[in-house]
This record gives sequence, structure tokens and C-alpha cells, in this order.
Amino acid sequence: MTSDDYSLLIGIITLVISALSLVVLIVYTIITNRLVDETAKMRELQTDPSVSMYLAPDDIHYSLKNLVIINYGLGAAYDIKFAFNPDFVYHSEKKISELPLFNKGISYLGPNQKIVFRLVWRPVKNDTPSIPLFNVDVKYYNSSQKEKFESFIIDTAAEFDLLHPSENPLVKINKNLEEIVKAIERKK
Repeated sequence: MTSDDYSLLIGIITLVISALSLVVLIVYTIITNRLVDETAKMRELQTDPSVSMYLAPDDIHYSLKNLVIINYGLGAAYDIKFAFNPDFVYHSEKKISELPLFNKGISYLGPNQKIVFRLVWRPVKNDTPSIPLFNVDVKYYNSSQKEKFESFIIDTAAEFDLLHPSENPLVKINKNLEEIVKAIERKK
């Protein structure tokens, strides 16, 4: 082999190594871009609010029902607005959308913060709820001013089918203890 052959061979090897380096660089760039995108998505999820609504029994009297508005997300929810369908009469001839909480909305709801609103009670004489099945559309923004939208179906009749005691068990225990104390005092 002549020196020209060696030079040609070295040139080909250098070209192959350069081409392989270019391919590795391109693959590395693609993987890095994907990693940056995933990191941005994770950061967004870690700071995104997640507003939810549900019915829950009252802590004191289980026949009372509360509408709970809670932010399960890790970020704050801003400028929360509500739309009820149907917009039913709640109290004193006022529709629920006319109440200040739902009319003005909520300007800020922090992570794991909740607002409890007494909504409905179980009528004593019949088992039909005084407030119907309704839908609530909730619109709010995250810290980046990105609009979020959730829709919830609140079925008061289904909630009444659950077996909740009409009274908090702690209240019943307290009454029973008072009766026991009175009985003990009478025996003295």
C-alpha cells in the first residue's frame, strides 16, 4: 500500500467517524428536546389546579347536604365561575346563580382549599329532594392564565338513596351519655 492509499483509508475512517458522531449528536438532540418537553409538562401538572364539586353530608346533621367546592390540584385556581343548568330556585325566591358565591364567583382557591355551601336537606315527610338533578359548569384559570373547564352532574336524589343516619352518631352518643348520667344521678 502506498501513502496515498493510507491517506485515502484514513480519510474514509475519519468520514465514517464524523458521520457517526453527527448521527449520535442528532439522536442526543432529539432525546434532549423530548426530555425538555416532558419536564415542562410535569411542571405544568405540578402547578395546575383541579377544581371539583360534590355533595357531602353535613358534619353535624347527616340529613343536611353540603355542596363542596375543592381544589385537588397542586396549584391555585383563579377567577372561578359557575353556570347551573337548570338554574333552580334555592331560597327566598332567589335562584342559586343569584347567590353571591355563585354570582360573583371565587377569585382564588388554593391547593386543597375547599368551600362548603349548605345546599339541600332531606324532607322529613317524603323522600323526594327539594332540589333537582342539576349540572354545574365550572370555568377557572391557572397561574399561567390558561383556561380550564370542568362539568359536574349533581344528583341530589342519588345522594338521598345512600344510607346515612339522619343524625350524626356523635350527637346520638352524646344524648345517650346524658341519659346514662341522669339515670346514675337518679339512683344516687
